[in-house]
Amino acid sequence: MSDEELKRRQEVTFLQAEGISPLPELTSGTDVTSRFRSFAYDVLIDAFGYSKRQSTSSRRPTNNTKFVWKAYFSRFSDDIPIAPHQFNSFIKEYISSGDKLLDLLQFCARYEILSSDQFSIITNMLRGELIGYQFVGKYGERTVTLMPISDEAEADANQADYSALESHPSAQEHFRQAVEEIKLGHFRGSVTESINGVESVIKALSGKATVTLGDGLKHLDKQSPLNKTLKAGLEKIYGWTNSPNGMRHALSDDAVQVSEAEARFMLSACLAFAAWLKRSFPEE
Repeated sequence: MSDEELKRRQEVTFLQAEGISPLPELTSGTDVTSRFRSFAYDVLIDAFGYSKRQSTSSRRPTNNTKFVWKAYFSRFSDDIPIAPHQFNSFIKEYISSGDKLLDLLQFCARYEILSSDQFSIITNMLRGELIGYQFVGKYGERTVTLMPISDEAEADANQADYSALESHPSAQEHFRQAVEEIKLGHFRGSVTESINGVESVIKALSGKATVTLGDGLKHLDKQSPLNKTLKAGLEKIYGWTNSPNGMRHALSDDAVQVSEAEARFMLSACLAFAAWLKRSFPEE
């Protein structure tokens, strides 16, 4: 057996290696695997929890459980289930929807309901189960976000580009909103937010608060000439989004339709472009 074949078999199950079971594939949209859901359920229940009362066998909800019940589920505190199994059943039913599970995990990561170890477990499970979202941002940051990805290399690139924009919180907010728009299926809105993220960086770099992406490119080109091919490509993308039938004319009857794939592409492309601008041009 060759080293390559051995490595291939080490990365899959026996049934997958023999061609009996299908190989794992990146999940689409907000779909999650049953194994990811079961692991995530265990992590969440452990993060929430019920503590044992002193001198009695009964249990009471922990502060984490109370906070999630009120802040995330918007329920009254006196409506919280008394028994742990009732609360656990509520969570299990809620996360039967993949999008709700991912939303709850993001909330728990942002508010540190998940411990750093639990955050790492979820992060590794997202990768291991080929879920179409990965966390971008550091544990302990209120802005940590589940970002859609096409593969692991893209996830790593998006993480690096997002981190590079740390000094541009307005741009980061636009990109986070672009992610939320994708989750909601608002792909046109996501592209608009991605473009807004680039414009936010250009405004900071050029010192011009009202500059558009198109005018900003011209300004930066005078400051330090851009590669002609790169500049032309960026201008075409901007023209596509800003044309009468483009993203910023979403109310138009003949506005073009935008697919999830296009929205994801624009998110990654604009993140990369914004990070490149930040690295290449000093702020004025």
